Amino acid sequence: NCLPSTNTTSSGRIEILCSAAWQGRAVVVAYKHCHVKAHEPEPLQGPAGTVARVDPKEVDESLLLGQGHFGASFKAVWRGISCVKKTTRSTAFPLLQREMDIIGSASGGHPNVQRVLAVSSDASHPFVLVEHQALGSLERLVLAQRGGIDRLSPVQLVDMLHQVASALQHLHSQDPPVLHRNVALRNVLTDGRKCVLGDAGLAQRGAELVVPADPSAGWVGFPLKYMAPEMFRKYPVFTTQT
Repeated sequence: NCLPSTNTTSSGRIEILCSAAWQGRAVVVAYKHCHVKAHEPEPLQGPAGTVARVDPKEVDESLLLGQGHFGASFKAVWRGISCVKKTTRSTAFPLLQREMDIIGSASGGHPNVQRVLAVSSDASHPFVLVEHQALGSLERLVLAQRGGIDRLSPVQLVDMLHQVASALQHLHSQDPPVLHRNVALRNVLTDGRKCVLGDAGLAQRGAELVVPADPSAGWVGFPLKYMAPEMFRKYPVFTTQT
């Protein structure tokens, strides 16, 4: 069970700590000076800027990375590219296609917006392929630190915040603006240095989006503990400011 540290160098070398069992004892295995070389595939674009479709038979999935309200994520390989396969319910497939077309066309090659590689061509097996970050989410990184891993330095924290803010500024600069609406630690992915904003399942285009205050009507899936205080008014409105 590997828990990533935050000890990185400018060359991309990192230290990875893994909890393990050896001769009946709980131990920590340290892999020092590992070099993680990320594959940099270009996003595949279909007609009119939409995301390319892929046959499910072309994708080999392996490890379950996480499961949430809208579906699950698996580590996968597609055409030799290490990526993440995000599945969803078949009834939500049209919403998934809409999401990928919005974020795929809006990413514009920005380094801090998770790149969409392809989406399933089979409505009975809905999924999307997105770029993979070696160390997973910032939420996982924070939990690892609570387990005794070296803490993020103030310089690293400011750099990560700057990268996420840059991603949001890029999405908000679109015409009309793209409102992500799901900014949370679990949706920011990292390789130790680079951070990308992912999981655009709640993203929509528009300068203002009104959400009902009734949780059963409009709050399912939203990151409540990360939302601005003014979002808890009777008639909250999502804007680029909130």
